[in-house]
Amino acid sequence: MLRGTTPHPYLRTHDPVQKFITATISGDGGATSLGKYLQSTLHFWREVSLAGLTRTGRAADECCALLFECAAEFAHSEEGITSVATAAVERSIGAAGLNELQWHLGPGEITHRRIVAAMQRIHAPLREQSDDWANPVFVVRYAERWFWAGFLAGSGESLASRREIRLRFDRHAHFSDRWRDRRLHAELIRRSARTAGTSSPFELMAHPVLRLARLNYPEGSAEQAAVLRFVNHRAIEEGFTSEEDSFGDAFSLGKWVRDARAWASASLKEAPTIWRSILSERGGEGAVDGMLHAFTSWFGRSNPATCDDFEATKVLLTWARALRGFDVSGCRGEAWEFLVVVVDMALWQGWMFPPPRRTQVSKRETP
Repeated sequence: MLRGTTPHPYLRTHDPVQKFITATISGDGGATSLGKYLQSTLHFWREVSLAGLTRTGRAADECCALLFECAAEFAHSEEGITSVATAAVERSIGAAGLNELQWHLGPGEITHRRIVAAMQRIHAPLREQSDDWANPVFVVRYAERWFWAGFLAGSGESLASRREIRLRFDRHAHFSDRWRDRRLHAELIRRSARTAGTSSPFELMAHPVLRLARLNYPEGSAEQAAVLRFVNHRAIEEGFTSEEDSFGDAFSLGKWVRDARAWASASLKEAPTIWRSILSERGGEGAVDGMLHAFTSWFGRSNPATCDDFEATKVLLTWARALRGFDVSGCRGEAWEFLVVVVDMALWQGWMFPPPRRTQVSKRETP
């Protein structure tokens, strides 16, 4: 855990679940399987809390599936192998959970959607028998079995009589393909245990919009650097001071879209190497033909650059509402992801179709 003020704001102890986790870790010190599990998943449950995911009732199935995948990837990583050693009790809990999950998964690929469906079949009868599933602390305690099951599935440990399960995960689980789940906010949660040990406190406490934007592009790419520069500036302009800060209105989104187009257009003149580097990373002009076709079809004309700021913003907001929109974002994580996706498209509009009279931006807004 982070050191310094007690309790550190990172721990989110205003959330009853996070308060329970930090109190248990402080008293346990990793002496029991529950203590080890909570130490390893403090960052996971923190991301779940921050994204505003519901952890009770039916929503627990999604959380448990993400936890299983997080543990599998954690065990698969060097960080997980060196930080968590499973004893007989953890292996026993994990093997029992993995065996049950294998039964309910049935044949075929092991994807996030299929894991959630299996969790639903496992948990539905349990929820009918107990009201405990309305208590998020109970869900977190119960989910220990899925952490150890995921850890065994992703580790190199032999499962003895359940060796066929291990082989199946090697063959059909999509560790490297986000479990066929393309949602950025889910991937941020899934990576939490792996990245916590290699990230600085400053990086861990960066606003989720920045961390989602970073995740949306190849690490170290020119495109990632450019987008992060704009998003960081715009978040400051928006007045984001807390990790939970967000908005859900079209007017604010319109300002982000307008400013993104203007910022990208200005960068073509003031820092042309950015655009050249992005094109090079993408494979040249021909690699963005799909983007060109999308923009021209949305605008209904051959050159979207002829649109003024108002019309360009209106077209992108119409596209954004059709994509999903804030009104159907079920949690903060989805709303932040929606913002990142729309800003990405607005920046590309500015790079590919700069308006004839570029919107003036201040020097501090330019790359």
